[in-house]
Amino acid sequence: MTSATPPAFDGSCLRMTPYECHAFVTHYLSHCKIICRLHGFQGDGKSQLFHVHPTYVDWISTGLSHQAFAKWQRIPDEERREFTWLQYATWIQTSFTFKRTYGRALLTSLKQERSVVDYSFAFNTLLETVEDTLEPLAQCTLYRKGLKPDLKDRPELNAIHENLNTLQSEAECLDALKEHLRYDSRNPPNMWSQIGCATEALQQQHAPQQ
Repeated sequence: MTSATPPAFDGSCLRMTPYECHAFVTHYLSHCKIICRLHGFQGDGKSQLFHVHPTYVDWISTGLSHQAFAKWQRIPDEERREFTWLQYATWIQTSFTFKRTYGRALLTSLKQERSVVDYSFAFNTLLETVEDTLEPLAQCTLYRKGLKPDLKDRPELNAIHENLNTLQSEAECLDALKEHLRYDSRNPPNMWSQIGCATEALQQQHAPQQ
């Protein structure tokens, strides 16, 4: 068994620009494959004796950081043991490049267009693709950034820094209150009662004479 250390991979490329992230991952995978060939590891196939004849994936995956390895372990053990080099490379690219390029880019550019409830739903849907790469503080900051100007500057919302659920609930309540007040401003307090009386008077006026 070689004493060489596998290249480290901690997923830090997720903080890079999409182009830099893609270049970093491409270099990492290329470097890994060259080292594996130099040390004579098995290209593919299930390894029964890891310490004697590890595959590319067996050895390279031990260089994953704690956070990246936790993502790796989400794949069922039996499936992970059968991974080919191509499958591992695809997993790295999908987990650390595709999501960064599309999911986070869409999340960053997302803006509230209708109600806050609709915005929260869209935000949470996109967040699922990158949630493990964003700290609670960053999640709240991004969420506030996409709100309409009259909401994003509210002190009640700026006071919530690390609890996205609370922030969203508060924003949705403020938005509902704003819509309620807007509705009331368009319709004077006695408007509906006046309409009701007028309608009743017309009905009586045109009612058949007995």
